[in-house]
Amino acid sequence: GRLYFNNNQIDEAITQFERVISLMPNHSNAHYSLGVAYQKKGEKTKALQEFEKVQELNPGNADVQAKIESLK
Repeated sequence: GRLYFNNNQIDEAITQFERVISLMPNHSNAHYSLGVAYQKKGEKTKALQEFEKVQELNPGNADVQAKIESLK
């Protein structure tokens, strides 16, 4: 997913991050990366959902909290 993201192939990155999450639903890094990809694509609601999931899995992450605040 990261390779696609870094090459600005956002839709492909999203597909890969979703695949990881389907196999490992509590993989916080995949949720975070998916949130960043959605944010880059302009899908704020989906990005917010992913960042909130990361916060649920890893409470107290200041970076994630800042991303949530920026999307509200």
